[in-house]
Amino acid sequence: MDRVILHCDLNNFYASVECMLNPDISKFLVVVCGRIEDRSGIVLAKNDIAKKLGIKTGDNIYNIEKKSSEIIKVLPHFDQYLKYSKIVKEIYSRFTDLVEPYGIDECWLDVTGSQLLFGTPYEIAYKIKETIKEETGLRISVGVGDNKIFAKMGSDMKKPDAITVINSVNYKDKIWNLPIGDMFGIGKATVKKLNAIGIYKIKEVAELSEVDCKKIMGKSGVVLRENILGLDKTPVNHFKYADEIKSIGHGRTLKQDITSYKEAHKVFLSLSEDISTKMRKSKTVACTVQITIKDNTLVSKDYQKTLSTPVRTSRELADAAQNIFEEKHLWENNVRAITISVKNFVSEEDAYEINLFDDGSKRKELEGIEAKIDLIRDKYGKTALKRCVLIDELK
Repeated sequence: MDRVILHCDLNNFYASVECMLNPDISKFLVVVCGRIEDRSGIVLAKNDIAKKLGIKTGDNIYNIEKKSSEIIKVLPHFDQYLKYSKIVKEIYSRFTDLVEPYGIDECWLDVTGSQLLFGTPYEIAYKIKETIKEETGLRISVGVGDNKIFAKMGSDMKKPDAITVINSVNYKDKIWNLPIGDMFGIGKATVKKLNAIGIYKIKEVAELSEVDCKKIMGKSGVVLRENILGLDKTPVNHFKYADEIKSIGHGRTLKQDITSYKEAHKVFLSLSEDISTKMRKSKTVACTVQITIKDNTLVSKDYQKTLSTPVRTSRELADAAQNIFEEKHLWENNVRAITISVKNFVSEEDAYEINLFDDGSKRKELEGIEAKIDLIRDKYGKTALKRCVLIDELK
């Protein structure tokens, strides 16, 4: 039996949630965006009316206001997006336990074994689409395929509230004459490289030999050709399956440029609190800390360091980030944005080597305090407890 894979994509997700929660705005041009005064005034999502005017995700609010004077700007409510993402995933799980998230608003579903219960692949897609619409007021586009690649391309092909079938029977008619840049999984650099040698359509890569694809694009070229030919065998993971965490990060565009190394520490400490909490929840500690510094000319630089002792408390993480910043960053322009990431994790239950001069009792004390803070914030909200040093920074 051929596999039946669906890719379900919530249409204009953030904007759709905002319009569903506030129907009065749904007939107008709506964009979800950050605060202009916080210098994060870019479009995160837009409704269909905005999309028809050519407004795109990532556009600057200043620029789109030139296109229309009747824009309704809405601040993001991520708690609501997470809530409805969870509700929709629960609906998917009624049809199959093979549900693999691809971001907050997209999922692959393997419904191969669900056909005796729910009908043909198209009927299953339709039932899911209509159930979500009825129970949440949100719309999805569904791609129906016999592999994850074709299913994803199907959901992208027609929006909103649509079902598109791409499989081994019709894929040449559906996708082979599309521009190579429309192929899922291909980046701009590869498109540019292929265009430079006269390859512009998807079918022109399929017509290359495996050897030529490898010469032009390396191993990724072989995989690309296989995907175009419908040979992707990647499984859809069980909904309880969790990839091993590779990294945890948090960043911020600052309200005012940082003009000295000293000013950065409050930002590092604020960002570290979120990362530290996530590591405790995943029961891991991190061996490597990385920072990304974007200056006011929008040039970004990454610096990282593997530590002699793994860290998890927000204080230790902030101190490590500050040390990396002072040791490695050559000050040329004032700083506009900062990101911290941690990686190379070990389990808190595993033994790991500690520095001879490490104060283990102090770390244990800090861990206990921060764990209690986590409990209070989980119950009463993130702002229930603040460090005194961060009160001004968090306003």
